[in-house]
Amino acid sequence: MRNKSFVLRKGFLPAAMAAALIISVPVQAAPDFGWDVVDGNYYWYENGIKQGTEGRGKEIYDPASDAWYWLDSVDNGRRAVSKDVYQESGAGPWAEQEDGTGKWVRYDENGHMVKGWDVDENGVYYFDPQYGTMAKGNVEIDGVPCSFDKESGIGADLVWIEIDGNEYWYEGGVRQGLEGRGREVYDPGTNAWYWLDSVDKGRKAVSKDVYQESAAGDWAENEDGTGKWVRYDGEGHMVKGWDTNEKGTYFFDYTYGTMAKGVVAIEGKSYSFDESTGVYQGAVNESYGVGTEYHTQEEIRNYMAESGASFNHGTEMETEPNLSAPYAVGSVKRTSLEDALAMLNQIRYIAGLNYDVALNDEYIHLAQSGSFLNAVNRQMSHTPARPEGMSDEMYQDGYKGASSSNIAYASWKISLSSCIKLWMDDSDASNISRIGHRRWILNPPMKETGFGYAVGGNGAAYASVYAFGNWSDKTPVRGTAWPAREMPVEYFADHSAWSYSYGESLSNITVRLACQNAGSSQVWNFSAESSDGYFNVENGNYGQKGCVIFRPDGIKINAGDQYLVTIYQGEEVLANYTVNFF
Repeated sequence: MRNKSFVLRKGFLPAAMAAALIISVPVQAAPDFGWDVVDGNYYWYENGIKQGTEGRGKEIYDPASDAWYWLDSVDNGRRAVSKDVYQESGAGPWAEQEDGTGKWVRYDENGHMVKGWDVDENGVYYFDPQYGTMAKGNVEIDGVPCSFDKESGIGADLVWIEIDGNEYWYEGGVRQGLEGRGREVYDPGTNAWYWLDSVDKGRKAVSKDVYQESAAGDWAENEDGTGKWVRYDGEGHMVKGWDTNEKGTYFFDYTYGTMAKGVVAIEGKSYSFDESTGVYQGAVNESYGVGTEYHTQEEIRNYMAESGASFNHGTEMETEPNLSAPYAVGSVKRTSLEDALAMLNQIRYIAGLNYDVALNDEYIHLAQSGSFLNAVNRQMSHTPARPEGMSDEMYQDGYKGASSSNIAYASWKISLSSCIKLWMDDSDASNISRIGHRRWILNPPMKETGFGYAVGGNGAAYASVYAFGNWSDKTPVRGTAWPAREMPVEYFADHSAWSYSYGESLSNITVRLACQNAGSSQVWNFSAESSDGYFNVENGNYGQKGCVIFRPDGIKINAGDQYLVTIYQGEEVLANYTVNFF
């Protein structure tokens, strides 16, 4: 702050004495040339005269700081800070006037004229490194094309700029796609991906196929999930789905835009494309003969995530059974019954059947009575003997429950949900010829069921799921396949038998199972005369009759594997469908 003179007076001293007590502090003179600071504000002097007080103000250069400044007359010549100012001085190649003058410049928080790149809350700007001229319109900076708003000077950001009929993508004022091969960009405004081709100075590629090294999904050429051929249409959008040009028809992945090559599965069907060009060769198979509803892998995963079904859920009792006289059937907690039902419906959803099977109290009682009766006898049987001292009614309910249900036995306290997994496997030596338990769980008209569970005196568990029912919906389903067309690997093992239930008695059946993994030519053939594994056709009334059962020798199933199943009746193709494991 500028020093000032002042006078100190005490009492009523005579004038002569008072004059002797004057205290004088010298005033700091304004500089002859340079800055003067007053109350924190900076003013510029030349020959002792404050500058910038006339007209609009004055633009000055300070050699000490090697910077230009603006002295604003509206502030009595004070140095401007954090301010944009229009100057009529030399402006270089971006001058607004023909005589090379006229420019917008910016002064930063220290009052220095800004040079080069600058960012504020409105966006990105650029100022000529010599003249400080704000860039506007389309300009080149260090040989790189850039674009700024013609009025505000804000750099074009995440937008297309059309120049000479071609479109270019800008971010932070700078044109993209100039380095390397170019750049792949996403435009949220059009919800599409584009390619900026460096050979065309970043121009948007149109009607062009390009090899990309970005994420490619299941059809990636590289082990790390990258590498793909993609196509950009006449608008420059990355193509998704089916596309046709003068060379043929192609398919591009819906998510990644990857061009399909070889044999691939698309929405449950298998198609063949040229390994090199990607041109469509035809459907590997027209999937038919399976009458159940098709669910995509994503739909199945979503259903599994929402259903809450798990093989890890234990089974808890509401009341424990009494296995000796006076007998008591016992009851399973409702939550455990609902856990088992959720697993049964989840299996049916995967298979493409109705998945709204409900619990029926009568069936629950019969299934529980059957499990209880087998626990009393310590023997798993569909026709259990009557224990001594058991009432007729209790025994008849138990007998009906055991004879009308899938039943299971384990030497440990296995859960009902885990028993469903055992019944669906059904591939042990005593069951593979019929796959009867599986067929009852996948019986298309099933509407209601019940579960039973009891632990015997030896600690073994006896379980039941009621399989019979008087359901009104008898609409036939021609063809139920397990594994299903889209199949979670955790629900099917290498040793498990494959099954196809037609709904009518079958004869003269042969089966061809072909692995369709890239580079694989493995095929299994099955018939009554000769088979590459287990084979049988069973026409009994286990749910759907007419069941084709086959188990290929030496098969190893992994997520991502694809198999084509073709079932012949004589010379006629009865069913032809693809199984995709995931």
